[in-house]
Amino acid sequence: MPDQPPPDHPNRKPNHLRESNSPYLRQHMFNAVDWYPWTDDALKRARTLNRPIFLSIGYSTCHWCHVMEEQSFNNDAIGDFLNRHFVSIKIDRESRPDLDEQFMLVTQMMTGNGGWPNSLFLTPDAQPFYAGTYFPPDAFFQLINRIHTLWESQPHALKEQAEKITSAVSAHLNRTRPAQNLKSTDITAATHHLLKGVDPTHGGFGRAPKFPRETTLCLLLDQAERNADTNLLATVSDALHAMIRGGMHDQIGGGFHRYSVDAAWQVPHFEKMLYNQALIGDLLTRSYALRPCPHCRRAALRTFDFVLREMTAPDGGFYAALDADSPFAPSRNEIAEKTEGAFYVWTPDQVKDALPDHAEFLCQTLNITTRGNFSEKAITNASVPRLTSLEAEPEGAISFYQRLDPLLESLFQARATRPPPHRDEKIIMDWNAMMIIVLARASTVFDRPDYYRAARKAARFLLGPMKGATDPCRIFFEGTAEIPAFLSDQAGLGLACHALMVHAPDQGTSDAVQWQQRAEQIATRMLETFGSAGDGPALLRSSATPDGLGSSYPLDDGEVPSGNSLALRLLTRLAHGTGNSRFDHQAAQLAAATAAHALESPGSRAGLLSALDEHIDGPVANPRLLAQGKIRAQLSRTSDKESLLLVLDIMPGWHISANAETDGIDDIQALQLRINGAPLDPALLPEPEEMKLAFSPHPQKLYRGRLPINVPLPAVRAMEQNTPIMLTLTIQACSDSHCLAPQDTHFVLWPDNQLK
Repeated sequence: MPDQPPPDHPNRKPNHLRESNSPYLRQHMFNAVDWYPWTDDALKRARTLNRPIFLSIGYSTCHWCHVMEEQSFNNDAIGDFLNRHFVSIKIDRESRPDLDEQFMLVTQMMTGNGGWPNSLFLTPDAQPFYAGTYFPPDAFFQLINRIHTLWESQPHALKEQAEKITSAVSAHLNRTRPAQNLKSTDITAATHHLLKGVDPTHGGFGRAPKFPRETTLCLLLDQAERNADTNLLATVSDALHAMIRGGMHDQIGGGFHRYSVDAAWQVPHFEKMLYNQALIGDLLTRSYALRPCPHCRRAALRTFDFVLREMTAPDGGFYAALDADSPFAPSRNEIAEKTEGAFYVWTPDQVKDALPDHAEFLCQTLNITTRGNFSEKAITNASVPRLTSLEAEPEGAISFYQRLDPLLESLFQARATRPPPHRDEKIIMDWNAMMIIVLARASTVFDRPDYYRAARKAARFLLGPMKGATDPCRIFFEGTAEIPAFLSDQAGLGLACHALMVHAPDQGTSDAVQWQQRAEQIATRMLETFGSAGDGPALLRSSATPDGLGSSYPLDDGEVPSGNSLALRLLTRLAHGTGNSRFDHQAAQLAAATAAHALESPGSRAGLLSALDEHIDGPVANPRLLAQGKIRAQLSRTSDKESLLLVLDIMPGWHISANAETDGIDDIQALQLRINGAPLDPALLPEPEEMKLAFSPHPQKLYRGRLPINVPLPAVRAMEQNTPIMLTLTIQACSDSHCLAPQDTHFVLWPDNQLK
């Protein structure tokens, strides 16, 4: 991040971005363009001077943003023209997701596609009339000359066009749909409709460029687990395995790049974003929990370890991203130039220099060839490391990685001598929340207490230093918290606190209870800040106060699931986990308001469909809260792989009846377990204790506290690979004075995966 003018322009003075707390804006502090941040003063200047606004939106690790800066914004002729005829404004999309969503919608409506940098031209009243993305310098110079000429000669025509565009965008942002109550079959139908976009050859969705589409895969995984659907699970597994073996997976250092530029996942766009690590890591963790796979386990652990090693601040928060570009010089005598992928690609000679005795094995295993598959600027014939295939048998995979991983560690040490990519060290609330949630889950699935400790430390940071005068802020950078939290931030923070309660090592302790209380407090504040004062079901706003083109109601998934989908998930989990009627009512209202929107565009609103699915039929994740949070149920495999272990943590003051014949009491449901429909022999259940209750004259056989149940599966070894195991638990939680309604819950697992 520059604090001095560039060497080729030593006399440049800093522009109006010098006081910004955004790494992206400060990267442009010494441009030839006299940039302003998005402020009332900048907008007032445009109106006072009657100049059109050139609006540029990007983020600090964006490769094409860097390219346009280098080619156009540091061009003196372009800068001089913009400074004389326009008011130029920069927005960091990661700091202002509300404005980014609005103006990206403008670009998509006008051009049919979008991307960053997002380049728009606005009237002095901040209404857009022209939009595009990256422009080469010659085309950009012609464009700004043409727009200046039109503004001087035909301002009314441009204003009329701007009013039409603004009206269309505003109508879209404020669209409403009738309230609707969905059924499980609606979610299932929408999910199967998404399968039309699956790439049957390479896995994942669509063609090049190919993005992970994490929220879509998460929806498929939810449906696979809920309905024991092996085909959906296979679709998710195919996509994950393709990403694991491809160049999008950093084979040397762990973690995942942002997307693949080709359909076969071979060459990535080299940014490493925190949200990708969180969402892909969650898919890997959940997939492994459903059907053990050494490839998913290894990729998940390497991803989390990468985040803790390279993207974690000393105080516990998680940094935003690593850049796609890094300095590269063909020889020691040349000046290093920032080049995409330079830090990550290899030639056979570089491998030989690092590990001469193992170079042949590594080059063959990682597809590092003399011809290569990557060239950029001065880099030619380099290779992005990728695995040709994944070992078919788990035992073979384990032995293969036992040989490979120590050698990768040596390559990692050799790579560490290269100039590293820039790290964006701002801390973003909702991205951090997603990372906290998956680390908490991974601590349970992989028995890694250190992951839980890291998640807890990060959450305490979000609740402490990232808090403004009264509420949490979205951004923390260089000791300062700023920008009031948006809907996705507050909803994500509430979900993170809830996850820390669910995955707390000791249930029922004051620490676990406090996380639950924080989640409830955040949800209450969220409804007050982003809710509507009107009656009836209504969407939640993105921000507390409107800006840009007006209020927006986030429905489409972005880097993380949309704000309304996160809010619905939070309200649903609190309603299911606490029995609080207010959360139950608000969740029902929000579900009704979002249902038609979700079915209208399932491809871009998979996060909303997942949240609606959970609202209709309860959670699918393991562990889960039952009986209004009075019981925590966790199912896992035992080390011998021939039985399951179901652990019920029953909160103090509550119990479960152990026998169907309850002496002197009618209609009390005893604990029951069924495996693929067959009842478990009651003799296999633990011995209950006898206890006298206030409402019964006779002692009752009850379960209290922690209840471990070993469920033998003698037929597991004989089961086919794709035959799921469904365990159905029936319970009724009671206190000394009353009983809750009986409840059924289903857990689905598959036998150990014999990989393709």
